[in-house]
Amino acid sequence: MHCAKCFFYETTVGDDVCNRCGRAYLPEANVYLGLIVLLTGGLAWALRHLLTGHVDPFVRPGIDLGAWGTWPVSMVERPVYGLVVGGWLGMLAAAPILTALMYGKRGGWLLAILVAVFGPSVWFAGAVGLGVWLAAGYTLRLRSKLASAAIGLAAPMAYLFVATSLTDFSKGEASAAAAEAAGALAERTLPPALRSMAYVPPVAAVVTAVAAAAIVVTIGKADRWHVRWPGVVLTVLTAGPMLALVALVGVDEIRYGMVLGPAAPVGPWADAGSSETDRLREFLRRHAASPRADEVRARLAERLTRTARPGEGAPPSAAALGVWEQVLEHHPESPYAADAYLHLGDAGAQSGLFADAEAHWRGALAQAEAVEPPAEDPLADFNVVWDLFAVGHRLRVREQAERLADLRQGVLVRLAILGDNRTKTPANERALALYYRALALRGSNPYRQALVAARKAEPKGSLVDNVAVDLAALGPDDAQRVKDLAQVATEWPDTDGAMLAHVLAAQTLVAQAETNPGALREARTHLLAAQSALAARRRGNPGDPYVAAFSDRVDKELVYVQAQLRTPEAEG
Repeated sequence: MHCAKCFFYETTVGDDVCNRCGRAYLPEANVYLGLIVLLTGGLAWALRHLLTGHVDPFVRPGIDLGAWGTWPVSMVERPVYGLVVGGWLGMLAAAPILTALMYGKRGGWLLAILVAVFGPSVWFAGAVGLGVWLAAGYTLRLRSKLASAAIGLAAPMAYLFVATSLTDFSKGEASAAAAEAAGALAERTLPPALRSMAYVPPVAAVVTAVAAAAIVVTIGKADRWHVRWPGVVLTVLTAGPMLALVALVGVDEIRYGMVLGPAAPVGPWADAGSSETDRLREFLRRHAASPRADEVRARLAERLTRTARPGEGAPPSAAALGVWEQVLEHHPESPYAADAYLHLGDAGAQSGLFADAEAHWRGALAQAEAVEPPAEDPLADFNVVWDLFAVGHRLRVREQAERLADLRQGVLVRLAILGDNRTKTPANERALALYYRALALRGSNPYRQALVAARKAEPKGSLVDNVAVDLAALGPDDAQRVKDLAQVATEWPDTDGAMLAHVLAAQTLVAQAETNPGALREARTHLLAAQSALAARRRGNPGDPYVAAFSDRVDKELVYVQAQLRTPEAEG
């Protein structure tokens, strides 16, 4: 039979004592070894798949261990994910070393080989193998098992910290070719203030590994190193990170990161040939109550709108509108409810249902104004100890508030155009509907043709100046764009189109101030004209949507331009 400690196999001796190490034979110990081997191999395999999100479990991620804490779940948004990944790495290092203390170094090397074959990093497995040799070999001849375990854990734990410190968190997303070759998710950039969070997994790994060593060694010593109870405890501790990931992070969050996150490949629970739409629907089918469901529904509706929209800019499909209505039904308080109101309003305007469109747009406006950005920058005084579990929420609130601020401006412009240019004649109604269809195509090739179609519907109507502004903004370069916008402002003075032309021209000129010395002075002229037009509109109607959309921005931009013009460089 085999010795439970050193695996020495004795066939000629009939007693129950090993001739090599003097320990008692424990044949049942192989059962516990089998459990530890099974769980360690599964843990290594699952971690590799978790970090790559690839359908092929043998695709290995990059060597940058420090970047693992940001895949596939954002550690900024879910800090507990970093703790779980750290626990995972800690047990992958501790299990072989503690097994070596119980079964001999050959048992530890067996697990180290499993970590090398199934795990995400051969280098990490090599550090674990070195730890097994230090802890269970006869080189140091330490009497204390706990001291042996601590010395053995030093090598893999040091590797985790070194790999994290060598990771470049400022390089942004990896190239498409590199991501395809590695089969890994593109790296998520960590802001400079948050890069200390990358050390959360190594610290958690050290705490987990040392705690596991202390527990297993204590139980083993109390039971005279009968491997039954130490083996059971080590098996439970090895399974702990996988259970913690499911309980504390959630399967829905993992699947969101692996399948629906930035640059994410297809996960194992979706067919390799499935489209993004299919994966979004599958996510909602499996995780209808997920906190991510509102965002996923919004992405699904956007996807359906993009794939079903013809070149002429017809209204969104019934399927897309149905999903937006589901967002309002299931997530009325979500920030994405504002998007739902906006798109439903756009659909109404594109179909000529302007009363319904206005009602939905005002709903979007109320929803957008309900979310305000935090008064302070969450990253200004970030402390990795105190702010670790709060900074992600604060950043999400700020990001959503900034996104809704842009949405609010778009809604105000839509309401202003409707209020300023609707005369309720058949030609005007058709021109407005075509114009709102054109706005839905902004940024695509049919956009110009859709604007021209809106202008032809009412060549001399009140909407012609707005169409002219949008056509001028499509100029081939900045200089031509500014020239065309200035011409629009001259040709249609005292109109909302002229005011919009001044605002767009000023924004274009401010953006090119570094290369064009006279750009700021010209921008000031346009901003003063826009400010004067907005003041006149405010006197006529204090609740004018154009005033709410542009007044503060024009004032701030004018203050900035005038301050820049007072500097010696600008004057020169």
